[in-house]
Amino acid sequence: MAVSVQEHFRGAQKFLDSCKALPNFASLQQKQFGIMAEKVDKLKGVSTDMVPGLMAIISAMNLTKDQVTTLQTKVAEKVEDFDTLKKRERRCMQDYTNLAYFMNDCLWAEVLHLQKNSFAKREILCQKLCSHMARLSLECPSEPTVAWLVSLLFHTEWSTDGPSSTEKFDIFTAWKPIVKRQLKKSKVDGLPFMAFLPNKPELLPKEMYELAFAQRPGFFWPTQVFRNVFKSRFLFLCVKAPAMESSQVEACGAAF
Repeated sequence: MAVSVQEHFRGAQKFLDSCKALPNFASLQQKQFGIMAEKVDKLKGVSTDMVPGLMAIISAMNLTKDQVTTLQTKVAEKVEDFDTLKKRERRCMQDYTNLAYFMNDCLWAEVLHLQKNSFAKREILCQKLCSHMARLSLECPSEPTVAWLVSLLFHTEWSTDGPSSTEKFDIFTAWKPIVKRQLKKSKVDGLPFMAFLPNKPELLPKEMYELAFAQRPGFFWPTQVFRNVFKSRFLFLCVKAPAMESSQVEACGAAF
């Protein structure tokens, strides 16, 4: 965040002011410059309203002229319109709740036949699901998207009577960081960003479709399986909205 960088710059400014009489000041100065340059490089963007303050702090620092120019240039290169920056930050949340339409027959077979109560095999399936979704450019899933993935991981245990909705939500809470960590680990660079998936796989960008489905082009989603998975995912919402009656959940699942 630009705010934390600004605070660090102020701290560095006070530090350099207090050390300027020391014999090793030049080395301290170079070290602080390197740290500040690295912090600016890591910024995703700087909004225009933050720039004057950052530039003023840099100008007032006990740095060489070249160091000041370098830092100010780095800041200038990170500048974005405030609205653009906020919009780009918001785009991180991706709604892939129709992801089940984008699974090939091989993945569906593993979901349908996963051995119950096997953490190791469920973890392997999680890796495969997340790797596949990463090839569809999923990086920062919305909460319902993560719920879908967890529902698929527990389909064999939740497709019949399974645990209560509260227990399911506890499982979701436990697996959410695992899913997010695996997505991050599986990230594929260079893919176009998508806020949501299209209506069908054939409408994906060409390079993404070929990456995800070149080897296994088949699609398979049995109606009953899809309905049960939907109910499992929907039950998460009921934990947060206890006023919703079970009949409403059944109606939503049956209509899907």
